[in-house]
This record gives sequence, C-alpha cells and structure tokens, in this order.
Amino acid sequence: MGTETTAKLSAQKRRQIDKSRRRCDIIDAARRIFFARGYTGATMDDIALAAGLTKPTIYSYFKTKDELYYSLTVPIIEKLKENQEAMRRKLDEGYYQSGAEIVHDHFSGYLNIYTSAPEAFLLFMLFQQTGIFHRMKKDIAGKINKQVKERYEAIREIYSEAIKHKLMRPVNVYHLIDTLWGTFQGIVLSTEMKFGSNSTISEKGIRILTETLEFARSIIIDAIVLRREKFENEK
Repeated sequence: MGTETTAKLSAQKRRQIDKSRRRCDIIDAARRIFFARGYTGATMDDIALAAGLTKPTIYSYFKTKDELYYSLTVPIIEKLKENQEAMRRKLDEGYYQSGAEIVHDHFSGYLNIYTSAPEAFLLFMLFQQTGIFHRMKKDIAGKINKQVKERYEAIREIYSEAIKHKLMRPVNVYHLIDTLWGTFQGIVLSTEMKFGSNSTISEKGIRILTETLEFARSIIIDAIVLRREKFENEK
C-alpha cells in the first residue's frame, strides 16, 4: 500500500472518529438540556450552545429535536431488551427454580439501567408520564411506542411462562407488569425528589433506593411467588 493511500485512509479514520465523537457530544448535551428544561422547554439552540457547536452542525446529525430525544431512548430500550433476553434464556434452560429469582432479576435489571444512566432513564420514564408522546412527530413517537410495546410483550411472556411452570401464582400478567414497572418508577421518582442533586442522586439516595426496592420486591414475591424456599436458602 502506497504512502498516499495510507495517508488517505488515516485521514478518513480520523474524520470518522471526529464525527462519532461530535455525535456523542451532541447526545450528551441534549440529555443535559432535556433533563434540565424538559422536552417542551428544550430547543436546538440550547443544545447547540451546550455542545459548543453551531445549530447547522446539530442539524447535520439530527434533523429534529424529536430525533435527538429518540437517540436518548434507544440505549435504554436496548438494555431492557438485553435483560429480558437473558431472563428468557435462564427460564427456558430451567435455571430458575423459584419465581423469586425472576422478580429479583427483573428489579435488578431496572436498577442497573437506572444507576448506569440516571438522566436517560428518567427521560425515558417521562416519555410515558407527561404526554410527550402526543407532542412528538408521529413517525418518531411511533418508533418509540412500538419498541416500548415490544418490551412489555416480552416481559409479559416471561411471567406467563413462569406461571405455566408453576413458579408463580396464576395472576393477570398485564396487571402484574404494570404494577412492577409502576412500583419501580414511583420509588425512583420519590427518591430522586428527596435525594437528587442536579443530574445525580446522592450516595445516601442510592442506598435508600436500593433498600426500598428490596422491600417492594419482597412484598411482590410474597404475593405472587410459589416455591421460594430454594431462593431464600441461596441468599
């Protein structure tokens, strides 16, 4: 390979790295602005200023504010999918001997995603709570809604199978999943209000959050789980 060709490839690689870094900077700025000002209050001018870029540069990566918001939800949805697929494999392979293990993995998955990216997770939750869906362009809102529905369907199937395997009582899985998700959201938002500071929750807040989630998990396990003895012995 000639020197000129090598130089061209090196320059292309640098441009790709710069482009990827710039995109990450835009997403990071958008996350901070959305979190601080809400979906309605955030503007592309604000995001450009926070990213240290011009608005035309922002638009060269994301055509609309909705696309930027969507980019923040994708990693959360993908992580939810990964956790659910792991739970499904464990269920299919007979790893779970108690429904308590399933509830434990479910709540742990939520908590891990939240603690790894609290701002993005809270923005994802707010999509469902504040009517953002109805303010967004239909194509973007439709994408998010479709992916959220797929996650709901996947986790309901896991619990339906657990009931068939007699790991849990025969409850309505639609009500159950709404209860589990609503419980987690409520505890997180309540803890954020008490212990949150700017975009992060305090160390004490994380401890209280974990303890409260453990308490909620134990109540749910008591209500729906069969064959919990093995789980309790292994804790």
